[in-house]
Amino acid sequence: MPTSEVPEQGRSPSPAQIWRPHFESPVIANSPVTVSSGACGGPQDTPRSYTRQTSTPLLGRVQQENTTRISSSCIKTLEKLFDNQRTFLQEQFVKQNALVGECLSMLKTLEKRPENGKQLNKSKNEIHVPAYIKQSVRDGYKHNKTTNGLKWTTKTAAGTVLKCNSEENKAMTEAILIYVKGQHQTVEEGVIRCGIETYFNSVKQKEIMELTGKKEEHNRKMVLYGRKHRKLINRRRTLKERKIDPKEEERFMKALEIETMSSEDSDSEDDSIFVTRPLSWVSTEFKQLIQRLDRKYDRTLNAQGKRLKSKRTVGEPSDRPCPKKPKGLEWMFG
Repeated sequence: MPTSEVPEQGRSPSPAQIWRPHFESPVIANSPVTVSSGACGGPQDTPRSYTRQTSTPLLGRVQQENTTRISSSCIKTLEKLFDNQRTFLQEQFVKQNALVGECLSMLKTLEKRPENGKQLNKSKNEIHVPAYIKQSVRDGYKHNKTTNGLKWTTKTAAGTVLKCNSEENKAMTEAILIYVKGQHQTVEEGVIRCGIETYFNSVKQKEIMELTGKKEEHNRKMVLYGRKHRKLINRRRTLKERKIDPKEEERFMKALEIETMSSEDSDSEDDSIFVTRPLSWVSTEFKQLIQRLDRKYDRTLNAQGKRLKSKRTVGEPSDRPCPKKPKGLEWMFG
């Protein structure tokens, strides 16, 4: 009996092989689906393959364009940041070069100092001596001179000029230093010594003027200078109190200097009367300005101030030469 041949059926694919194409590529909703027959001749109910999507979806193209635009914007922003950073670094480089130059200059200055490493003493003009220290130095000098019998010697018998720290003057100088330190413990010793040196020079100058007969003339000049200085202060203060145009005030203020104040000598018969010697080279406008300021100042004095003010009369013009005319002040010269 003949045997019927049963067609050899292949091995059924595994579920992983069936579903892998579904996850590897997008699926189009209306694309045809190919199915294979089931195992053992069963119904064709198992999906076999799917049509692969090879074109770029619309959403993907939009995302790609947005990414391109964002990338261009980021590049421009980064370029701007790099430019700013480059400018900042260049400025810092210039500053660093200047700082290095200053450091090299300081090193050269330090190399020129003495080998013992001691700092150079500050100039006398660089040290500020307060007024109360100056007064304390004067008091210490008078105290040690009258109580302890100490003194300063400004010149030796051979004519050598001495200083306050010379061997002959060391006792008085140290005594004054101790005296001032006792009154002002917090003041630096360098400030006190500077005040002592200044006072020593004034004592020396006084002795020289007494020996040469110039002390009386010096005192007279100081009195005349003091009078001119007081007039200058009073006139400037009065000018500030006046309500005038700021530009006019500045113009007048520049003209009010110690050189433009007239001299006032004491009367030979009455010391309470001052003889004013007007300047011959000032203009009429400047004279009128001075007169207005003096009248306004006199009105501000109280009864006691008016009694204490010395009387003044006009004398011969001053023989003081005309100073150099500053630029912008030509109007004050006659």
